[in-house]
Amino acid sequence: MKKITFVLVFFWGFFFIARASNTDTTKLKTTIDTAAIVTFFSEKGLQINACENQSLYFEVYKWLGTPYRYGGNTENGLDCSGFSKKIYNAFYGYTLLGGSHDIFATVTPIEIDFAQEGDLLFFKTRKGRISHVGIYLSNGKFAHASTSLGVIISDLSEAYYQRTFYSAARIK
Repeated sequence: MKKITFVLVFFWGFFFIARASNTDTTKLKTTIDTAAIVTFFSEKGLQINACENQSLYFEVYKWLGTPYRYGGNTENGLDCSGFSKKIYNAFYGYTLLGGSHDIFATVTPIEIDFAQEGDLLFFKTRKGRISHVGIYLSNGKFAHASTSLGVIISDLSEAYYQRTFYSAARIK
Protein backbone atom coordinates (compact mmCIF):
# COMPACT_ATOMS: atom_id res chain seq x y z
CA MET A 1 0.00 0.00 0.00
CA LYS A 2 2.87 2.38 0.82
CA LYS A 3 4.42 1.74 -2.61
CA ILE A 4 1.15 2.51 -4.39
CA THR A 5 0.67 5.70 -2.38
CA PHE A 6 4.27 6.75 -3.09
CA VAL A 7 3.87 6.10 -6.82
CA LEU A 8 0.59 8.02 -6.94
CA VAL A 9 2.05 10.98 -5.03
CA PHE A 10 5.16 10.93 -7.23
CA PHE A 11 3.15 11.01 -10.48
CA TRP A 12 0.73 13.60 -9.13
CA GLY A 13 3.69 15.81 -8.13
CA PHE A 14 5.39 15.32 -11.49
CA PHE A 15 2.15 16.12 -13.36
CA PHE A 16 1.56 19.23 -11.23
CA ILE A 17 5.11 20.55 -11.78
CA ALA A 18 5.02 19.83 -15.53
CA ARG A 19 1.63 21.50 -15.85
CA ALA A 20 2.76 24.54 -13.87
CA SER A 21 5.88 25.00 -15.98
CA ASN A 22 3.85 24.75 -19.21
CA THR A 23 1.28 27.32 -18.13
CA ASP A 24 3.93 29.75 -16.84
CA THR A 25 5.29 30.22 -20.37
CA THR A 26 1.93 31.27 -21.78
CA LYS A 27 0.71 33.52 -18.99
CA LEU A 28 1.05 37.28 -19.14
CA LYS A 29 3.89 38.96 -17.34
CA THR A 30 2.03 40.24 -14.31
CA THR A 31 4.85 41.58 -12.16
CA ILE A 32 6.10 44.98 -13.16
CA ASP A 33 9.85 45.42 -12.94
CA THR A 34 10.06 49.02 -14.08
CA ALA A 35 13.84 49.01 -14.50
CA ALA A 36 13.74 45.87 -16.65
CA ILE A 37 10.96 47.30 -18.81
CA VAL A 38 12.75 50.63 -19.28
CA THR A 39 15.95 48.75 -20.17
CA PHE A 40 14.14 46.46 -22.61
CA PHE A 41 12.55 49.33 -24.52
CA SER A 42 15.77 51.34 -24.38
CA GLU A 43 17.55 48.47 -26.14
CA LYS A 44 14.83 48.72 -28.82
CA GLY A 45 15.56 52.44 -29.27
CA LEU A 46 12.59 53.66 -27.22
CA GLN A 47 13.13 55.97 -24.24
CA ILE A 48 9.99 55.30 -22.22
CA ASN A 49 11.20 56.95 -19.03
CA ALA A 50 10.61 60.32 -20.72
CA CYS A 51 7.34 59.56 -22.51
CA GLU A 52 3.82 60.54 -21.53
CA ASN A 53 2.30 57.10 -22.03
CA GLN A 54 4.64 54.91 -20.01
CA SER A 55 1.73 52.71 -18.95
CA LEU A 56 1.04 51.95 -22.64
CA TYR A 57 4.52 50.44 -22.88
CA PHE A 58 3.97 48.48 -19.68
CA GLU A 59 0.77 47.04 -21.15
CA VAL A 60 2.53 46.14 -24.42
CA TYR A 61 5.38 44.56 -22.45
CA LYS A 62 2.96 42.19 -20.68
CA TRP A 63 1.99 40.70 -24.05
CA LEU A 64 5.46 40.40 -25.60
CA GLY A 65 6.23 36.82 -26.59
CA THR A 66 2.60 35.74 -26.54
CA PRO A 67 2.25 33.24 -29.40
CA TYR A 68 0.28 34.01 -32.53
CA ARG A 69 -3.06 32.28 -32.90
CA TYR A 70 -5.45 33.26 -35.68
CA GLY A 71 -8.67 34.54 -34.12
CA GLY A 72 -7.14 34.28 -30.64
CA ASN A 73 -7.53 36.91 -27.96
CA THR A 74 -6.07 35.37 -24.80
CA GLU A 75 -2.66 35.01 -23.20
CA ASN A 76 -2.48 31.55 -24.79
CA GLY A 77 -2.40 33.13 -28.25
CA LEU A 78 -3.78 36.02 -30.24
CA ASP A 79 -3.67 37.56 -33.67
CA CYS A 80 -2.87 41.15 -34.63
CA SER A 81 -6.40 42.47 -34.14
CA GLY A 82 -6.78 40.53 -30.89
CA PHE A 83 -3.57 42.14 -29.60
CA SER A 84 -4.72 45.63 -30.65
CA LYS A 85 -8.11 45.04 -29.02
CA LYS A 86 -6.49 43.96 -25.74
CA ILE A 87 -4.21 47.01 -25.64
CA TYR A 88 -6.97 49.46 -26.54
CA ASN A 89 -9.34 47.98 -24.01
CA ALA A 90 -6.77 47.88 -21.19
CA PHE A 91 -5.10 51.21 -21.85
CA TYR A 92 -7.86 53.37 -23.33
CA GLY A 93 -10.97 51.53 -22.15
CA TYR A 94 -12.05 51.45 -25.79
CA THR A 95 -13.54 48.42 -27.53
CA LEU A 96 -12.33 47.69 -31.06
CA LEU A 97 -14.49 45.32 -33.07
CA GLY A 98 -13.69 42.84 -35.84
CA GLY A 99 -10.49 42.18 -37.69
CA SER A 100 -7.93 44.66 -39.00
CA HIS A 101 -10.04 45.52 -42.06
CA ASP A 102 -13.12 46.14 -39.88
CA ILE A 103 -11.15 48.23 -37.39
CA PHE A 104 -9.80 50.42 -40.19
CA ALA A 105 -13.37 51.30 -41.20
CA THR A 106 -13.92 52.87 -37.74
CA VAL A 107 -10.82 55.08 -37.50
CA THR A 108 -9.54 58.35 -38.96
CA PRO A 109 -6.50 57.88 -41.21
CA ILE A 110 -3.54 60.21 -40.54
CA GLU A 111 -0.15 60.76 -42.13
CA ILE A 112 2.55 58.58 -40.59
CA ASP A 113 4.57 61.73 -39.83
CA PHE A 114 1.84 62.71 -37.35
CA ALA A 115 1.58 59.31 -35.66
CA GLN A 116 1.67 59.38 -31.88
CA GLU A 117 2.10 56.69 -29.27
CA GLY A 118 -0.93 54.43 -29.32
CA ASP A 119 -2.07 55.20 -32.86
CA LEU A 120 -2.95 52.22 -35.02
CA LEU A 121 -0.89 51.18 -38.05
CA PHE A 122 -2.48 49.24 -40.89
CA PHE A 123 -0.78 47.05 -43.47
CA LYS A 124 -1.85 45.38 -46.69
CA THR A 125 -0.10 42.04 -46.33
CA ARG A 126 -2.45 39.81 -48.31
CA LYS A 127 -4.04 40.29 -51.70
CA GLY A 128 -3.86 44.09 -51.60
CA ARG A 129 -6.26 44.49 -48.70
CA ILE A 130 -5.81 45.56 -45.10
CA SER A 131 -4.93 42.41 -43.26
CA HIS A 132 -2.62 43.46 -40.42
CA VAL A 133 -2.72 46.03 -37.61
CA GLY A 134 -0.21 47.15 -35.02
CA ILE A 135 0.18 49.86 -32.38
CA TYR A 136 2.61 52.71 -32.97
CA LEU A 137 5.07 53.34 -30.15
CA SER A 138 7.60 55.98 -31.27
CA ASN A 139 10.77 56.38 -33.34
CA GLY A 140 9.26 54.28 -36.13
CA LYS A 141 8.70 51.29 -33.83
CA PHE A 142 5.42 49.46 -33.35
CA ALA A 143 4.06 46.48 -31.44
CA HIS A 144 2.05 43.77 -33.17
CA ALA A 145 1.34 40.04 -33.29
CA SER A 146 3.56 38.48 -35.94
CA THR A 147 2.37 35.19 -37.43
CA SER A 148 5.82 33.66 -36.99
CA LEU A 149 7.08 35.25 -33.75
CA GLY A 150 3.98 36.21 -31.77
CA VAL A 151 3.81 39.63 -30.11
CA ILE A 152 6.94 41.59 -30.94
CA ILE A 153 8.28 45.09 -31.54
CA SER A 154 9.20 45.87 -35.15
CA ASP A 155 10.54 48.86 -37.07
CA LEU A 156 8.68 50.54 -39.91
CA SER A 157 12.01 50.95 -41.71
CA GLU A 158 12.23 47.19 -42.29
CA ALA A 159 11.73 46.44 -46.00
CA TYR A 160 8.68 44.23 -45.44
CA TYR A 161 6.84 46.87 -43.43
CA GLN A 162 7.83 49.67 -45.83
CA ARG A 163 6.39 47.61 -48.68
CA THR A 164 3.14 46.66 -46.92
CA PHE A 165 2.42 49.78 -44.82
CA TYR A 166 -0.93 51.35 -45.72
CA SER A 167 -1.92 53.96 -43.13
CA ALA A 168 -1.64 55.25 -39.60
CA ALA A 169 -4.94 56.06 -37.90
CA ARG A 170 -6.60 57.35 -34.77
CA ILE A 171 -9.89 56.46 -33.16
CA LYS A 172 -12.62 58.84 -34.32
